[in-house]
Amino acid sequence: MLAHREDRYRPHREGPLSKRVSAILTESSGLTQQMRLDAESLYVFANLALDQWSFVIAYGLGLRDPTNYRYRYLVDQLQGRRTPAALSSIKERHLADAVWLLYQVRSYRNAFVEHVERPWQRGSTMGLYTDDFRFFITTPIGWIAPEEEKRLIDAIRPFAPEWTKRLPADHWQASPRGILTATYEEVDKIKRVADREKVWEAWQQLGGSTLSFDRLAGRLVGFLNASTETVQERVELNPRRIDLGPPPHRGNQAASSA
Repeated sequence: MLAHREDRYRPHREGPLSKRVSAILTESSGLTQQMRLDAESLYVFANLALDQWSFVIAYGLGLRDPTNYRYRYLVDQLQGRRTPAALSSIKERHLADAVWLLYQVRSYRNAFVEHVERPWQRGSTMGLYTDDFRFFITTPIGWIAPEEEKRLIDAIRPFAPEWTKRLPADHWQASPRGILTATYEEVDKIKRVADREKVWEAWQQLGGSTLSFDRLAGRLVGFLNASTETVQERVELNPRRIDLGPPPHRGNQAASSA
């Protein structure tokens, strides 16, 4: 709406802006800042939700050492060769979503939102007449040597989506940074863990444009809803496997007697 209003009232010839256009630009700037805060909050609280849901899965399915099951540990179990039998349905139905959210939410939040350990060129982008909103955070020019950047991109080219390999050489998505962005967005389609980690290494070093917040939130909610149904099925089949541990007072008594 603000973009439409700006187009309507902005003069076609160069000159000072009217008070109306200045007010529109000020309002637009404030809303952009609010969107940035909201988007950062999505990463923070989505990560907390994934951790809490992982604990629910571990306790609900009677997994060994359930307190170990932060989200990263859960995904490690799902993508490992010796996945616990109780997690077989989760792995079969939801592995792709779980892996995708690991990189798009948890890893991104750690390196680019909460535990930032280096300077970044920080910004955001959005469509003029659409609802999309993205972070655009990249490494500063000169921070990484050109030969190192080339090495990082060359290492992930074999895992780039097939459609990128059919693009004209001068297409922006065929550029090194375009290849990285496309590959990172489809990181869940890469089969080997080691290859996915190569993509994350490149992204963590170079950065780029994220997915729009609505796509991120949509896949998060879809995963939580679908995996809830899967866990519920398993719990109904094996309700005796639920083990929430002894009540707190019993745990304290056991510790005292020990």
